[in-house]
Amino acid sequence: MTTTIEDNELEAELQELYLVDKQWLSDLEFLDTEFQFLRKLATANSVSIVSNKALNNVLGVEKMYKRLKRDMLAYLHVLEPLIIAKTKTIDLPIIENYSQLKQRLDEMFQQCQKLKKDIFKASKPDISGPIYQAG
Repeated sequence: MTTTIEDNELEAELQELYLVDKQWLSDLEFLDTEFQFLRKLATANSVSIVSNKALNNVLGVEKMYKRLKRDMLAYLHVLEPLIIAKTKTIDLPIIENYSQLKQRLDEMFQQCQKLKKDIFKASKPDISGPIYQAG
């Protein structure tokens, strides 16, 4: 299904969609920094079994993130020509792709948050041991 846009309101919505996608670039930069931090944190853990597991989790989620980033950048490149074209043709996959990418980005933030919690939890020293008392 293809629709030619001649209405100014639809033109404005297309530009708004493009601006939202530009915000995604900032989100991706944030996630780049988060994964760099999580990788360092996971490898700095003193218990090697925990750090290997944490690092593998980070690397697994980061692999999904890299696919998401690639897909988002490709989507942005599809939108750019539509903004400047005189006659705009939008098909249903553009809208479906937007929804899917938005959902994947939301899930990626959740995965990143979960990883952070897991790594921090694993990094905490065991406080159930004997307590040192100065005396």
